[in-house]
Amino acid sequence: MILHLKKPLANLKEYDPKELGSFFEELVCGFPVPVYLNGKPLSRPYALAVWGGLRFDLPGGAALVELDPEIRFSERGMTILQGLRLGKWSHYHREWPSLYLSGMRVYLHLQGPSWKIRVPDRDALYESEENRKRVEILHQDVKQAAARHIVEQGETERFFECLLQWGCFEAVRGLPIPSSRWSKLGLPLHRPHDEAEEIDDALIPLQPEEIPGPQNERRFLRGLSNLYADEETLDHLFAAYIFGIPILDSWKDPEHWFSRASAGDELEDFYRRDVSVSVNEIVAEGSWWGARVVLCRQFSLTLEGYGTQEVKKDVFIKGTFFIMDAPLHFNYPIDQAFSFQTEGEDFDEAGFDAAMEEFRAQVATMKKDLCGLIRSGLRPFTDALQGKAFALQGRDGEIHVEAVRA
Repeated sequence: MILHLKKPLANLKEYDPKELGSFFEELVCGFPVPVYLNGKPLSRPYALAVWGGLRFDLPGGAALVELDPEIRFSERGMTILQGLRLGKWSHYHREWPSLYLSGMRVYLHLQGPSWKIRVPDRDALYESEENRKRVEILHQDVKQAAARHIVEQGETERFFECLLQWGCFEAVRGLPIPSSRWSKLGLPLHRPHDEAEEIDDALIPLQPEEIPGPQNERRFLRGLSNLYADEETLDHLFAAYIFGIPILDSWKDPEHWFSRASAGDELEDFYRRDVSVSVNEIVAEGSWWGARVVLCRQFSLTLEGYGTQEVKKDVFIKGTFFIMDAPLHFNYPIDQAFSFQTEGEDFDEAGFDAAMEEFRAQVATMKKDLCGLIRSGLRPFTDALQGKAFALQGRDGEIHVEAVRA
């Protein structure tokens, strides 16, 4: 094939021989016959006769495949028909009918007379229901062939996540679920203003001995997509934290043991379980912003189907503040009851601090710890008060303060 130019290349200011060579090499990278430019052969790395790597011959085409778990979804291959690359100018977001998968890069050669191509450009597959179905079948054949090869090579554990993405569940059913798919809540994360990414940050990995398996009946939660914090789920997320319930980042495979395990709780079912609190010894009771406040020495949390656990920290649950009888501190769980934010605005830190001081004052009053209340209120002025002495007295509904001379 000889290309005749209307003008000499030397007359074109933008002419770059290297760019011209690269342009033609891209065009012929999967050509079935050798191509020369100025007597020099052009590279055809994805031609069937040149390819030296993994190849699957399938009904409808031949797949030249690179396999590596590190290959990302966005690192695409290409599809070739009659030596020409398809889909480059398609209106699809990606080149169609190329196959996009993590762990696999595919150079797919469509073969046979029944593939319909758009003419006269011949740079794209004709978009018809027949072609779409054939492409879907061919893509599935490529994934299944790659899965069989991985199993034969004994590399299923290495490609576990890839096989899941490909939908090749049968290849991994006999393997232990990777520990990376098991987690639990490591923080008492059940506040209404927590975002989904903060929930992700609160998840911590399970120790090997904590991971459920088909041989035991330890309870666990299936799925992470419905793990969210709102007024309906706050109590249950706190219970999941207290009980250390394993959470599986699951997938849809009805034949896998985790799908059939009676101990596996779907999140929707888990949220419907009853959560209750029992207080062993109440020290004092009060209220704050219409919510009940219980000062106690010990309380327990009962989760239907999971049992009872003793709780040793302050918490807002079941619409009540349960506060352990301890010295006043700043980390009371008021944000577990009120988000201190309005729709469309950021979290109001100033409002939160003011509310926290008000709550501390209420707890101190309940405890009849007036010294602690005053000490708390004066804490921001510690430096200014250094070495000074004052007499404090409540009289006639007012606070009287006098300096005491040393």
